[in-house]
Amino acid sequence: MTLLKKVSTDIEHFLQQYPHGIVVFWWATATGKSSLSIEFARMRAQMAKPSEIISADSRQIFKYMNIGTDKVSGDILSEIPHHQIDIVEPDWFYTAGAWKKDVCDLIPAIQARGNLPLIVGGTGLYIDTLYKNYSVPEVEADFVLRSQRDQEELVEPWILRKRLYAIDPTEA
Repeated sequence: MTLLKKVSTDIEHFLQQYPHGIVVFWWATATGKSSLSIEFARMRAQMAKPSEIISADSRQIFKYMNIGTDKVSGDILSEIPHHQIDIVEPDWFYTAGAWKKDVCDLIPAIQARGNLPLIVGGTGLYIDTLYKNYSVPEVEADFVLRSQRDQEELVEPWILRKRLYAIDPTEA
């Protein structure tokens, strides 16, 4: 059985139990997530069960960042609806909290069209905002603090990880 057939069978069983479910393709960089999700969406389209892909890639959101991000071609974009690609200027800040807010608006809209949302990408923090329901406060970046922490890491590598472990060993 091919990977696509196995994935498709597993997902269809899941959707029978959870008709409003969301499917996530989440693996490491360059492991074929995009290709598999596109083939899966094509397979569903042949069965008159359309899907829409939501990018969970923290680089694909940026316009003009086309090298090293595996952005899909225009042909595929016209064939299968994609979201969260080329939405932010390169010099703008876009946070995991903003991604969560945008995607929480997209998911019900996709489902209202009778389509299956496929979240595809490798940015763990983006996916965790949904999967683990992280509450991400809207705060401005503190570049002074960030610079201080960078300096602390230079002086003592892994100090920030050690601090996290002391606060929350499970997440560390």
